[in-house]
Amino acid sequence: MIRAPPKFIYIRWVGFLSSLLPAIAFGILTIWGSGFFGLVYTIASFLPLLLISYYLDLILFRLPLPQRLKHPYLRVSLSWLIAFPVSRIVVTELILITIWNTTTLPVATVQQAITLILLMMLLGFAYGTFFYSAYITIFRIYVKRKIKKGQVPFSLEES
Repeated sequence: MIRAPPKFIYIRWVGFLSSLLPAIAFGILTIWGSGFFGLVYTIASFLPLLLISYYLDLILFRLPLPQRLKHPYLRVSLSWLIAFPVSRIVVTELILITIWNTTTLPVATVQQAITLILLMMLLGFAYGTFFYSAYITIFRIYVKRKIKKGQVPFSLEES
């Protein structure tokens, strides 16, 4: 059984960097394949995700379901399960309609809309899994470097 860490410490710039990695990879692929529209689509898709990842600690402690869970992986993944579809449907589509006068989510029936939302929730959970893995990896590198320099990171002193 996987035991939860004693306390989940969230450093905002590490969370931002954890979302910036897939944004860069996605940007390279879409710009290479689509040119300028790929750049606009990448910015529209990942700008809300970058903002959410920067303030994820506030989201984690405001949602009632993730607050009850002990392991931070489940809390983070379930938070992204909710935040990813909201950012994709609301923010990204508004940006694309405003800037490019187009939408990328054609939905004809209610059943297709429900299927689309469920698939986005699944994608959000997968994104949350990647985000948590990347966050823990970057966080460990950060802590090891601070300890090697003889410093204890400020947020670790309080815990």
